[in-house]
Amino acid sequence: MISFHAISNFVEHHQVLGYFVVFLGVMIEGEFTLIVTGVLVHISAFNFGNAYIAALAGGMTKTLVGYRIGRIL
Repeated sequence: MISFHAISNFVEHHQVLGYFVVFLGVMIEGEFTLIVTGVLVHISAFNFGNAYIAALAGGMTKTLVGYRIGRIL
């Protein structure tokens, strides 16, 4: 079974991709992505500030794109 240490090391080595996945994950399916991000922040794989900014940006982008699509329709 994969340990938290292995997951933490993998995420630490791919930080930029990880934050991009958080951004896209919040746009597509927010709650589960935020729970997983919180776990990764807790095990120190992600920096809290950067994860917060990526999640906030994804949520705001989802909201603005949704309103724009609704306005067009």
